[in-house]
Amino acid sequence: MFDIKNSRDFLAKLYEDYDELAKKRDSVRLAINAALTAYHLAEWVWGDWLKTDYATWRALGIRDEEGFKAWLDAQPTFFADMQRIANGSKHFIRQVSQSTQ
Repeated sequence: MFDIKNSRDFLAKLYEDYDELAKKRDSVRLAINAALTAYHLAEWVWGDWLKTDYATWRALGIRDEEGFKAWLDAQPTFFADMQRIANGSKHFIRQVSQSTQ
């Protein structure tokens, strides 16, 4: 897929997305793109190396990908917010909360 071959490449994409957003903070397109990348980074990390790194599983207290995502939800990384944006961006939901306005 283009020049993204592993989770490190996908993280580099996130940095680029964020840099673009920082220059144009009012861009909904750039904000959603950065959020999508941030959320899906977890899947790249899992698929690239974490799914077989049992030492890290033990260190994090996880047993599978869902456990990894639950662990991320408990961290102060805004993972759950990125998940809501990622899911919301693919569904037509016209109800807008005050915080997203």
